[in-house]
Amino acid sequence: MNAQEGDMFSNSVTSIPEMYNGAEWRQFRMQQGSLSGPGPTLDQVTSTAGATPFATTYRIAANTLEVGDSIRIRAVGSINTIGETTDTVSFTITAGGTLVGRAATSASATPANQDVFFIDCTLVIRALGIAATQGRSSRGNLSALPIYFDGGVFTMNTETFTDIEVICNFNVAGSNQATLHVLTVDVIGS
Repeated sequence: MNAQEGDMFSNSVTSIPEMYNGAEWRQFRMQQGSLSGPGPTLDQVTSTAGATPFATTYRIAANTLEVGDSIRIRAVGSINTIGETTDTVSFTITAGGTLVGRAATSASATPANQDVFFIDCTLVIRALGIAATQGRSSRGNLSALPIYFDGGVFTMNTETFTDIEVICNFNVAGSNQATLHVLTVDVIGS
């Protein structure tokens, strides 16, 4: 079997899912976190200029990550209303306040009402500690403009809780409105 890091299969002998960590197959474990947000109501950012987080967040508890763990984060949302044809917008995912994924428009490709954004990123825990360097890979899309963060590293403190947030950033305030429809975070053990 030609496996790539992150591939999964169900072991036919033990019936336990296994994941390939780049060197060997290991039993798959999921880590539970807390997802908080507005519940059954829509999670919206309205009439703002600058970085404004959506209310829905995910918290990874302190000292629960291990070297080799993967964190897969997916966010999907839409632009409900765009005020001006010259407006631009970006959506970012942060882990502990550090940018790990992004979807954005540019001045040459402005967003439109009902545009959909998605961000899909994978973080790999390489070390533990206060200023531990982690790996990331991410792809995002908004208004048919793909953005990739392949490779790359960032610093994340694994000794305290880590909040995963999705942030909306319109370039001007006005009648702009965006909705976060889905935020999923899977912490997968090595």
